[in-house]
Amino acid sequence: MKFAFVSVDNRGKAKDTLQVRSHCMRGKNRREDSRRSRRALRQREAEIAAQTASNQLPTEELGLSSKNVWERQMIPYQPILDYKLLPDSLNHGSVELLYQYGRLKEAIYPIDNCVEFEIIQDDYIGWFATESAFVQSILFMGSALQDLAMQRSLTRTTLFHLRKTLSLLNDALSNRKEHLNDALLYTVFNLSLIATIIGEDEAFNIHLSGIRKLMQLRNQHTRQGINSRLGFKISRLELSAYTSTGTLPPLPIGPLCWESCYRNTTSCPDETLSIRAGIVDNIPLRTIFCDLRHLVDRINQKYASSKHLTGVEFQGSISSIQSRLLRLTIDPEDKESECVRLGMLAFLSTTLFVPGKRLASVYLSTQLKQLCGEITVWGTSSRFMVLWLLIVGSISVFAPDEPWILAKWAEAADVDLVWEELELHLRDILWIDCIHEEPARKAFAIITNIRSSNSNAVGRDFGGLDSADA
Repeated sequence: MKFAFVSVDNRGKAKDTLQVRSHCMRGKNRREDSRRSRRALRQREAEIAAQTASNQLPTEELGLSSKNVWERQMIPYQPILDYKLLPDSLNHGSVELLYQYGRLKEAIYPIDNCVEFEIIQDDYIGWFATESAFVQSILFMGSALQDLAMQRSLTRTTLFHLRKTLSLLNDALSNRKEHLNDALLYTVFNLSLIATIIGEDEAFNIHLSGIRKLMQLRNQHTRQGINSRLGFKISRLELSAYTSTGTLPPLPIGPLCWESCYRNTTSCPDETLSIRAGIVDNIPLRTIFCDLRHLVDRINQKYASSKHLTGVEFQGSISSIQSRLLRLTIDPEDKESECVRLGMLAFLSTTLFVPGKRLASVYLSTQLKQLCGEITVWGTSSRFMVLWLLIVGSISVFAPDEPWILAKWAEAADVDLVWEELELHLRDILWIDCIHEEPARKAFAIITNIRSSNSNAVGRDFGGLDSADA
């Protein structure tokens, strides 16, 4: 029973009899089969189930080490859908997780700032009513991203939604026709994405294999493709797998086309581009380089006029470019070309960003570090290509204060090099303004500040020796 305070007169009677009557009759005329009653019952059942499941999880399964969490940051909220259209079965806690998902997912794919993919909100709304595994995967993502943003291990709520997702997903996979279900593909993708972000390699490989199998079954039974947004995101997962282990993804269906994906365009490379591409001896790699440069030019031109490149054009080009880069075999003696190839893959990897954390890219970082250290700096074009490799590496797979980066930087960069001059040369190679400008500027500041500090320390040491000699 709940009590309430009321005002009384000098005889002890309530001044507001309507308040007394309203309080006493609360819940008396409620119909058990009304929409409000059913909604309240569903909310209570869901809360009890979540709490029960949480209490059953052993303490040792509550999360991962702190090295896998995001730094806290404020991200502007951009809703993924109209929450008023969601089913009544989603309780307040679930809607809050969806809100967090909508806020935090915008930080993951900075390419969304300059590429406009198809809107699939209508599909989303229908899936929330019919696809339980998909709903649980979104709640899992929202809870996991919130845990990472708050610098904490995965909570009981996150693990509860993960287990629910896996259970419902297994049930859905028992249906032989589910491979045609886009919601199921999104569900497995969501699991793969979180696995790669938190560094769970085994889980990531299992889920990625599941995506490959689903795509294979779809291709065998239908010509219906997937939307460009999901196509790009799956390609990005394949790139993560390669940069981590060096293992190539399965062969694409049909022969791989090595010709330029812009071969029908009437535009020709400018003189600067010809010079940059000219330092690459490998002809197929030079073609890929020009294609990627053409694509980023299109993105920058659109962005400068407050427009976005279409998702269809972006995905079609990036899929061709990435496939050729991964499959290209370069002579082991041609270290410059292989280094540029790896640098271009590092460039593509910046389309997936995790605040405060670098995704595991053991293979790419090892190979790129070795080759960057071995190539010789000669001429202006070569010098700025090396600086581009160091900057792109510093915002993707390396830390800018690593000793070998500082040593190579001192070999290639003038002491008085300023950011404005360097940025012009970086833009002449491969550069997306709205993605790379801010992190690259920060990396440059770290490198030059350390270099300046080291120079000052050396100067003081020489000054001390001179004084002692005197």
